[in-house]
Amino acid sequence: MNHSRCLLPLLALWVLPQWINKNLTAEPGQNVTLPCRGPNNKTCVVEWIRTDLGKEYVFFYRERRIVTDRQHPSFVNRVDLQDRRLKDGEVSVVLQNVTINDTGRYECRVTSPGWEHVLDAGFELNITKGNIKFQSVTTEQFPMKEY
Repeated sequence: MNHSRCLLPLLALWVLPQWINKNLTAEPGQNVTLPCRGPNNKTCVVEWIRTDLGKEYVFFYRERRIVTDRQHPSFVNRVDLQDRRLKDGEVSVVLQNVTINDTGRYECRVTSPGWEHVLDAGFELNITKGNIKFQSVTTEQFPMKEY
């Protein structure tokens, strides 16, 4: 039995984390870009979730179209791709008209054949003098090369 064939799928799931700190600041009513990048011209599925929303999505893109079946009602008509052409793997989304209710941890998952990318961005909102302050820690995970 060839054990390397059994291990290959497991190796494809193993990822290497890299931590990036950043701060985003916005006022209520402003638009905020949530950054995420996938492989160039190979993106099949883009999922944006907020971890406290259960099975409903912030944004979902599959087969070159936006899918709204399981989109959380608070994000309907408020979230869109920054670049619908997905040029250079750009899958960032723009969240329009932010409010205190947008508080939470956001996660972007991009998948395509043989490639998976997870961007986990946690946003903590603090309101100060009418401003919403986003403080985040972002984790990017990239697949290990297959041999």
